[in-house]
Amino acid sequence: MLFSQIGGELDPNAAARQLDGLWPTMEPYLPYLVGGAVALVALVLLLRMFSGRGSGPASQPAGKIELQRLPTAGPPATGPRVELYNVPMRLAVVVVAPLGRGGQAPTQSQIPGIVEAAVPGIKHVVAAHQPLLRIMPPQLSAKGFAHVVFAKLQLPGIDAEGETDAQGKGTPWSMVAGKIDVGGRKLLAAMVLRADKPNGVGGVMLENENQWLDVVKIRDAS
Repeated sequence: MLFSQIGGELDPNAAARQLDGLWPTMEPYLPYLVGGAVALVALVLLLRMFSGRGSGPASQPAGKIELQRLPTAGPPATGPRVELYNVPMRLAVVVVAPLGRGGQAPTQSQIPGIVEAAVPGIKHVVAAHQPLLRIMPPQLSAKGFAHVVFAKLQLPGIDAEGETDAQGKGTPWSMVAGKIDVGGRKLLAAMVLRADKPNGVGGVMLENENQWLDVVKIRDAS
């Protein structure tokens, strides 16, 4: 018994004496105990590091998306492809975020099903094109989300007035962003796409979740 009791209460002095008596028997094992504790801490840190890597960059909150690391090819010659305003394109990036404060972020594996709710058939494009998948923290509005993604992408482009913030206009790059309703769950999505040549589409902001099919079509290139 480590603690002696006096009148039903613990005697701290007795406890201290017993601990002093245990110290000589424990002292030879002290290096092993310290080494074991250090090894345990190192193991926990390694598990955290590798568990983060295993989820891949696609499941991390979106930082700056470097265009030079994205595919430079346009839509594939065979299989499914996306058309944005009837321009054939390759799906390069999909970014998803909850809408509203406190919204629960989806997992990476849920992203194809989320965009499928807005554009039926696009899950096959995700499987074929293997776009970069990114998850962002909850966003308060669709417009705010679109501006954040636009800023992180920094798409090149010059509009008719010579402005350089045209978000892909006049280049092969385009982006479309808007709300998605998945069984009553409000989410936001942005798709970054690349055509095989420059075009005038640029960045597209959808006003509501019913507009996806007005601008995005799924075609079979074969």
